[in-house]
Amino acid sequence: REIVGAFAERLRTIPEKHDPATLAGVRQERSSREIPYDAVAPLARRAVLGASFDALRRYPEAGPRGVADDINEVADAVGLNAEDARAVRTDFFQTLVWHLLADDRMSDAQEQRLKELREALGLRPDDVQREERAIREFHHIRGIRSDSLPETQPSVPLKFQEACFENTSGKMLRAVSSGRRSPNSWRETGDATVHVTSKRMLIGARKQVEIPRAEIFELEVDYDRDIFTVRTGDGKRYDLELPDPVY
Repeated sequence: REIVGAFAERLRTIPEKHDPATLAGVRQERSSREIPYDAVAPLARRAVLGASFDALRRYPEAGPRGVADDINEVADAVGLNAEDARAVRTDFFQTLVWHLLADDRMSDAQEQRLKELREALGLRPDDVQREERAIREFHHIRGIRSDSLPETQPSVPLKFQEACFENTSGKMLRAVSSGRRSPNSWRETGDATVHVTSKRMLIGARKQVEIPRAEIFELEVDYDRDIFTVRTGDGKRYDLELPDPVY
């Protein structure tokens, strides 16, 4: 416990201080003591992830290769195995992508920098395919405004002077653990179609549900599972698995 505790305290300083002298001290302490890997691996992963974002500040002068080298140097110093080191690099890249998307800062220039950084980190497009897809989805909606939405052909009758902006299909879902805001598991209850028009949302499953636009209280996307949730003002919710949930 004494050995692990002392090494853990040193790991906690890594995100803010990972200069060569500090990393040399970490290496020496790790090599001079028998420290169980499983006991310190979670904290070591967090330390490397924190140092990764600190290393990102050097991007303007060091470039993607320099940032990646810094991250690899810290991972080697704290003794991460190859699998955990790769997982941290993936987490770092994924978090960076979603922060840029959330802040609406995913410009063409940022996309190019991300591609260069991904390659420098040794990640393939398949390693971060959800993030790559998210970038494409947000790129698709960039510049679209509520008064210039692209129209599409509906598969249901429309009302007078009603335009259709989305016609897609997916699966209707039901939460296995009811009462929770974000359930861990879902059960498919059948196929569903979704139309978004200028006046309402139509969800066609066993029976068609019509939600006037003014009654839509909240929209939520769980991008990890492609789940799109609609909540209405009267407390009802509809959960669907859709191919392009963000759009």
